[in-house]
Amino acid sequence: MAETPVNTDWKIEDGVVVENGVVGPENGDIGRVVIEAPGVVAAARPGHFVMLRTWEGEPFLPRAMAPLSYDVASGRMEIFYRIKGPGTRAIARTHPGEIARVTGPLGRPVVEDFEGRRVALVGRGVGITPLLPLAEHIVAKGGEVRAYLSARTRDYVFGHDRFAALGPVRVRVDDEDGDEALVTDALARECEGYRVDAVYGCGSWRLTRAAEALGVSHGFPSYVFLESKMGCGVGYCKGCPARLRNGDGYKLVCVEGPVFPTREVELSDPVHGPPE
Repeated sequence: MAETPVNTDWKIEDGVVVENGVVGPENGDIGRVVIEAPGVVAAARPGHFVMLRTWEGEPFLPRAMAPLSYDVASGRMEIFYRIKGPGTRAIARTHPGEIARVTGPLGRPVVEDFEGRRVALVGRGVGITPLLPLAEHIVAKGGEVRAYLSARTRDYVFGHDRFAALGPVRVRVDDEDGDEALVTDALARECEGYRVDAVYGCGSWRLTRAAEALGVSHGFPSYVFLESKMGCGVGYCKGCPARLRNGDGYKLVCVEGPVFPTREVELSDPVHGPPE
């Protein structure tokens, strides 16, 4: 297998935390942080991610984050994160005005020609976040989007209004719907009378596998944004391998992803998951 390339098209920027707090209930486990880092924001494209560190000392490694939005005019990015381990707890303790060291943009952006194409976006929880920049890009390039979003509670359907401004949105919320149905069931029904040219998924193996199965049965390609714990984010540490389905080794999520055709990678690899 050929040596995996190392990404060199990125920068390290000391940004500033503008806002930070818990989303939803006061004791909730999802945080939202807004960071001003105009250099990284100006260079970001759909599919990119950043490595974020807002603390000194341990843990020593930054955390990989996929912003929900990049606002070039203000130089700000908006990030949602699950407060779970030492890194994300450190981010949650950060106050406005403090320094946020941002490395990025990282990964391979999505560069397909979307003119005239109809794209379905399937996301759950924090996995919704990388789909909004992609949705905005698709519409700007003359394509159409439909979003199929899922979360534990309505508070965690991130960016709902912004998705709705771009195209139809279907939502399933655990604490309201209360059954085992998937948001992809709505996609399956709509595939019978609506042409879908591609589907992109993130945030749930179950939803991604369901979207892939629909792609196989209806003849459109499916892609997954892989979430992965990372050491460096640029390809040096080799700490984010995605196993290939054909058994022929792996690809690194940080430099060869994070977006992959679902036919290429294992969709239940335990090495992957949101940052902690």
